[in-house]
Amino acid sequence: DGQKVRAGEAIALLDGKLVAHGPDEGAVLAEAARGLDDPALLTLYVGSSVGPERVDRAREALRSACAGADVEVVDGGQPHYPFLVAAE
Repeated sequence: DGQKVRAGEAIALLDGKLVAHGPDEGAVLAEAARGLDDPALLTLYVGSSVGPERVDRAREALRSACAGADVEVVDGGQPHYPFLVAAE
């Protein structure tokens, strides 16, 4: 998508397009979430290797980016992505 992503940076994809990247995964999640059209619910699916502190930071980043949305956390167990987010 014409962006330069450095090794180790978090990325956010929306419909297969790179919409955000950077060193702070919470900030990347928030930036991507701000591009959504006023979601009512965000479901955060947590990967198999993510600890509770990272989950808390991700949840708070989504809450701050989409203040009107409920944020639900689900153990997704996916091995390759720390977080997947579904928006409704």
